Amino acid sequence: MTAVTPVGLLALLDALTLSVTSALLVYPVVRYSGNVAHTAGFLSLATAFVLLTAAAVDVLLFGPGLRVSLLVLLASLAALAGTASFARPFLTVPTPSPDDDPEPAAFEGRFDGGGEQ
Repeated sequence: MTAVTPVGLLALLDALTLSVTSALLVYPVVRYSGNVAHTAGFLSLATAFVLLTAAAVDVLLFGPGLRVSLLVLLASLAALAGTASFARPFLTVPTPSPDDDPEPAAFEGRFDGGGEQ
């Protein structure tokens, strides 16, 4: 049996806290999805949090490895998808109209160095 260390206890507390928080985040979004705005965004962020929790538990049980790196990568991609889902209504790409001048106006100033030469 391995010895209990303060770092190990802290990692266990972290994994337990992440597990409880994941359940508290996912349950209301799934149970009351009709009342939640941006359900897809919340579910993507909740998925990211669950994957991050799985990575923390995996590190606690098996130590660091490629599987943990993959879980963290998937969590970051899910967080990106959730963030993009929230940001989509606020992002617009302007479409140029035919009346717009594609060339900017010529610069008609000069740099004055502040002194006579």
